[in-house]
Amino acid sequence: MNTASKNFRRTSLGTAATLLLLVSSVQAAPVSFDISSATLAPGVGYGSDARSNGQDGENGGTLLGVQFTSVFAAQQFVLSGGDPNFAFDVARVRFYEPDTGRGGNLGIKATEEQNDLALIAAFGLTGSVVATLSLTAIVAAAPGGLADAEVDYSIAWNPLEVDFGQDGRYRFSLNSLSFTNTNSEQTLRATVELLAAPGLRVAAVPEPGSFALVGVALAGAGFVRRKPRTAGHAATKLPG
Repeated sequence: MNTASKNFRRTSLGTAATLLLLVSSVQAAPVSFDISSATLAPGVGYGSDARSNGQDGENGGTLLGVQFTSVFAAQQFVLSGGDPNFAFDVARVRFYEPDTGRGGNLGIKATEEQNDLALIAAFGLTGSVVATLSLTAIVAAAPGGLADAEVDYSIAWNPLEVDFGQDGRYRFSLNSLSFTNTNSEQTLRATVELLAAPGLRVAAVPEPGSFALVGVALAGAGFVRRKPRTAGHAATKLPG
């Protein structure tokens, strides 16, 4: 086999291998997220106790003083393997329970101000990743006075992991908040983390033309390999 034939065969085999790889390769692409809505739904146990007859309402209080104020604005962002996280503000949470009252009514009143404190956060995703996400908070309110160093009110969340597309996966989480004294405010934030980008399969169902190109390349390589053998047999053929 001469040098030109060898080079042609190598080129043909290389072309065939490249085409086969293109037929089955999977490539990850950046993912665009659009967070179009965010809402908080607190239970009926939050609010301010009314004052009556000039007396502090906390003496007969049944509501826990926590205020939720939305600061959400629609978000658009792109996540990839090199930049997999994005965080944004959802709401301001103000703990303002009065540390007043007499006896067992001081601060957070046992039972009465520990009921109906559910908190649900809902998010709408549109665009390339469509979903409606709902997270339920784990809420705790410790009865008693608020002047000590113990946590009086806390909010925790379990993150969600969501599959999308072809093998794509992301985690949606909210930060935990804890209050150790009254009249303080913190920010509730959401974080989206890309755990696995969806694969974009190139020619998942190969076109007939792809197979034709592979066949031509392989046939060319086989022809170059067989040609010297044919020439050799002709050289040794006896005259008739």
